[in-house]
Amino acid sequence: MDPAVLPPSVADLVADAEVVPVTVGMSDASTVRVVRPDGDWFVKVRRTDTAHPDLETTLADEAERLRWLADHLSVPEVIDTGADADHEWLVVAALPGSDATSLEHQFDPERLLQILGRALRQFHDTVPVDGCPFDSTTETDLARAAARVDAGLVDESDFEALFAGMSASRLYELMVESRPGGDDDLVVIHGDYCVPNVIVDAGSVSGYVDLGRSGVGDRHRDLGIAARSVAQNFGGHAVPVFVDAYGLEQPDLARLDFFIMLDEFF
Repeated sequence: MDPAVLPPSVADLVADAEVVPVTVGMSDASTVRVVRPDGDWFVKVRRTDTAHPDLETTLADEAERLRWLADHLSVPEVIDTGADADHEWLVVAALPGSDATSLEHQFDPERLLQILGRALRQFHDTVPVDGCPFDSTTETDLARAAARVDAGLVDESDFEALFAGMSASRLYELMVESRPGGDDDLVVIHGDYCVPNVIVDAGSVSGYVDLGRSGVGDRHRDLGIAARSVAQNFGGHAVPVFVDAYGLEQPDLARLDFFIMLDEFF
């Protein structure tokens, strides 16, 4: 994102600080780092979808989750959030360290995988389900996925190679047909537990970012997305190291695959 096109309210807040584009990650928002002498900020800006406001996770939604999660985990402090006729934005304080894909953390991949696995388990074990106001249960997100298919909001060109060429409606049918039985194994999930969304400092996790989909849901949703991200960043052989560090003796592979499919719709 060209810093010159920051919404006026954000440009005023940033003033004359140095602005550096961020290219890591797959968010649909444009992100910049604001370099400040008393602590950097990250700014996300996204075009407002006025046609489908209930089918997108807004940056205001992410801000609400960050404020709630801050009582339980290390997450970015919300500096500002808002919207105008064309854009919405979120400004947060940078956490110490850098994301887990940074070269400085790659000297010992197995140790990093163990750190990432233990950090996800800490997330699930620490944040209480009782009192969490955010719903990411399977039934709720299946309904959201169906509504997004009907509204034409699913990016079929971004499907994983296994699903390339499928229509969103056909993939939805296959996903529902393959849904494992049983109830959700409920925890408060991160919602997008990818390697770039974990911040590491001095060999330990300093916090979690990109939490717009966090809420009460099945732990296998995080594990499926995490396994895919680990395989993409380290190779398929790395997934068992991550899962072992999380502490899951026997992962439900069908459930992991189901949640990887579900993620295609968001």
